[in-house]
Amino acid sequence: MTKQDKRKPAFEDTSLMPFGKYKDQPLQDIPASYLRWLKDTLEKEGFNHNPPEKLYNSMKQWEQDKVKLYNYIFNCQDALQMELGE
Repeated sequence: MTKQDKRKPAFEDTSLMPFGKYKDQPLQDIPASYLRWLKDTLEKEGFNHNPPEKLYNSMKQWEQDKVKLYNYIFNCQDALQMELGE
């Protein structure tokens, strides 16, 4: 994935998980299987992971965190697939 393909806004490897089972742990330390599960779950819920900027700016913090988390997982897909042996 090229730098232009990466989605923004997104968390970084050292960002802390904002919620859930691994809350307050660096994203880089969270198992790939959990991140894949989370991405799949958000997609099944119909989560809008790429809202227009105006809508994003009007979202609550936890909603913005979900967008940044989803985009982080999306941006790390290649590494996650390698870790999962796919």
